[in-house]
Amino acid sequence: MLDKLIEYLAPALIAGFLFKLWFDDYQARGSENAPAKPIPGASPTNGRAIGIGVIGALLILALETGGEIVLGISDEQKSIAFFFLIPILAAAITEEVIFRGFLLITNRGRAALFASVFGFSLIFALLHDFLWTLEMPEDVAGWKVWEGSFVLNLDIKGFFSTILVFMNSLWFYFIRIMPANKEQSLIPCFVAHGVSNLGVFLIKWAQGFVLGIF
Repeated sequence: MLDKLIEYLAPALIAGFLFKLWFDDYQARGSENAPAKPIPGASPTNGRAIGIGVIGALLILALETGGEIVLGISDEQKSIAFFFLIPILAAAITEEVIFRGFLLITNRGRAALFASVFGFSLIFALLHDFLWTLEMPEDVAGWKVWEGSFVLNLDIKGFFSTILVFMNSLWFYFIRIMPANKEQSLIPCFVAHGVSNLGVFLIKWAQGFVLGIF
């Protein structure tokens, strides 16, 4: 039980810490206490930008769900516990601050901007465990990754899910730099990513892949 709590709560603590840093810079924006180099995207936005981000994220989620049905790979999903919702939602903060925040090259021309978007999106997609699996011994907690071993999963499900994660990343980068998000705030990215991850969880739940509490 303790190992599971660590596995679920540690991502939330990391996300909370990063969000506090972001929010502190957000609040200090424009004041005499504003940091010289605030966290990227610590700026306000508008409802239109948030709405565009959410609609796009839901369309990609619909494409993913429909694609899995057409390809006949819906039953190949991984089962998760209910409390896995915590790290799923925490990821919407952590991943956005790191990738759409820090890992974006701006003010160095369009070529550098687009190269960073595509390059870091590829890294983002490959970091998700669809083309590979970390196999852990039965008596070892899941968060002790150094005791596991990596196995490649070069199948249709792995490639399809990785492509969809890549598309999601491109979308999150787009809503960060799109004209409607004039100050390139991370807020639309937070919301769109959170809605997308929550949608994935609810679809898994509806399809019977959410099993147990822990």
